[in-house]
Amino acid sequence: MGSCQTWLPFFISVILTNISSTFVTAQNYFCFNNGNYTSNSTYSNNLNAILPSIPSNMSSQGFLNSSVGQNPDRVNVIALCRGDVQPDTCRSCIQNATTELLDLCPYQRQAILWSELCTLRYSNDSIFGNMADIPAVMMHNMDNASSPQQFNADLRTLFDQLRDEAASGGSLIKVAAGNRTAPDFQTIYGLLQCSPDISHDDCNPCLATAAQRHLGYFPNSRGWRILQPSCTVRFESYPFYNLSRIQEAQPTALGPAPPPPTLPSPPILSPPPGYDNDNTTRTVIIIVVVIIVSITIVACVGIFMRKRTKHKAKENIEHDEELSTAESLQYDFGKIRAATNDFSDSSKLGQGGFGAVYKAWRNWRERTTTNMIDPVLRASSGFLQDMLRCIHIGLLCVQENVGDRPTMASVVLMLNSFSITLQLPSRPAFFESTSFDEDASLLHNRRSRELEFKDLEFKESSETKSIPSSRNDASITELYPR
Repeated sequence: MGSCQTWLPFFISVILTNISSTFVTAQNYFCFNNGNYTSNSTYSNNLNAILPSIPSNMSSQGFLNSSVGQNPDRVNVIALCRGDVQPDTCRSCIQNATTELLDLCPYQRQAILWSELCTLRYSNDSIFGNMADIPAVMMHNMDNASSPQQFNADLRTLFDQLRDEAASGGSLIKVAAGNRTAPDFQTIYGLLQCSPDISHDDCNPCLATAAQRHLGYFPNSRGWRILQPSCTVRFESYPFYNLSRIQEAQPTALGPAPPPPTLPSPPILSPPPGYDNDNTTRTVIIIVVVIIVSITIVACVGIFMRKRTKHKAKENIEHDEELSTAESLQYDFGKIRAATNDFSDSSKLGQGGFGAVYKAWRNWRERTTTNMIDPVLRASSGFLQDMLRCIHIGLLCVQENVGDRPTMASVVLMLNSFSITLQLPSRPAFFESTSFDEDASLLHNRRSRELEFKDLEFKESSETKSIPSSRNDASITELYPR
């Protein structure tokens, strides 16, 4: 009886661990509803033939991409283990994933499964070398950082360092891990990994998308992870990776080049006898030194006068350019009147301290946004796309719905990264119109956008999954980026 009481807690903990592991594993998968296959079909036979062979063919770095069959029944498979996992553990994880994914997504032509240590993905479409950041699984710790602003600044520094290191990996492994000291004696540990089949230019934006999702959903969390088909990102306040295994899996680097041989110093020649007493030699040396010094002084004065002349000419040119620029900034009253449609209320943005404020919202709707840019800048500047992007971001910041306006962190990210796709802005919050026809048209457009947004929201909600990582974690699944 006493023996049973001793072993009972152990058996209960084992059962609970298995149940928890099964629950978490079952949530980290996605079945694509864009094609099915039947039992004993060509696609089914190809899939059943390739999946069992994957574990034994994994590389020592934990990666494999393979395919079997011909289109349209061709099966493409990508298997990837976390960069710090030993080969035996990697093969075991992939073997379990092949069995679980067939049970979780029966008769689906495309499916993906993320586990703690590996990722398995198969599809009838070509997936090799194609970056994919959806669907995505997001998990985070419920505890927030005590100093969020400084914590996120340190996290961003560590993220940028690891992102460049991971993207610079080779065709067999793209992974980086490291840590950084955070406020209040905390340490941030991070691991970033991309699928080795994608390029350096695709790895960077994939990891950047994961960081954007973190800022959009849980910016102050002390720990979080983002799982995407082509890359994964994880940060914790405790060590969770095997750094020595990551260093071991990296390709062997060439050692530093040996230092150049040291050349012997030239011998120091002693002066000839009678040198100190030779007045003739001394006189010649003095004359040569005086001549050299004189030439040097004359050359310096000439250079100084030449630079001074050029500086004055440059100041005159800059002064002329300033006058020309000031004149170009003066707009003709007739042009302003035409741009605002005779100061029509349909172009009115609001009321300021100096009177009515007008904005060419119609230019944006009619795809003539460049009309809002000064003609001189539009004709001479090489940064037209940058200016249009700033106008686009500015319109997003004045959306009528507060939830549609990006956060300051998102604005900074959008300005620094051109790989982020910006959503289309709707009518500004302070746009007013007194024309009945325009009101009706704007109302119709607004209702159309609301219907499209509801359809998109319904589609996202049907494909989005939320998973708990542990008793201290909360998780969200997003199929389409914000």
